[in-house]
Amino acid sequence: MSEIGGILGGFRLSKILSNYAKDYKYWNHGMPDLILWCKDTGRVKFSEVKSENDHLSDVQVAWLNFFNKNGIEAEASYINRDRSDHVDHTIQIQEAISIFTKDKN
Repeated sequence: MSEIGGILGGFRLSKILSNYAKDYKYWNHGMPDLILWCKDTGRVKFSEVKSENDHLSDVQVAWLNFFNKNGIEAEASYINRDRSDHVDHTIQIQEAISIFTKDKN
């Protein structure tokens, strides 16, 4: 976890923790399922994984919007869902993983 904190940096990490401090009951739910990071590139991305029948909750949408507004990459990744059924800026989880591992294979 310290590696992720180092990549995010103190300012962005403090913004995330600030959400919990302001309203823990609300922000305690909906944090994305995955954190993808690459120490070599200094890139980190939060990803909420959804199945073909699942939808984002209001707090999950709030987290994704919060991350994107604060310069932190975030996405919803849909598994086994027709790509036309969701917003264009989301990608399949397999694609997200390959982005972070393509130089390692």
